[in-house]
Amino acid sequence: MFASSVDALLYAIRNGRGITDVQANLGYLRNGIKRCCVQVVCKDGAEFHIEAYGEEADALFHEAKKHRKREYLALA
Repeated sequence: MFASSVDALLYAIRNGRGITDVQANLGYLRNGIKRCCVQVVCKDGAEFHIEAYGEEADALFHEAKKHRKREYLALA
């Protein structure tokens, strides 16, 4: 459905449901592969969970953090 995990995240953010929270965790699997898991929570209670591995994990993590920073700036 999406070309990458970053595309899926951007879709979840821009789908018009109103985002209330974005959480991102970056870590490693036992075999050394990098893994990122992002949770997006919408005002209507819907939640999206997006995972990425390897180099794509870095891209997903940084995109989620960019949105998180914008979210905090908008609240300030």
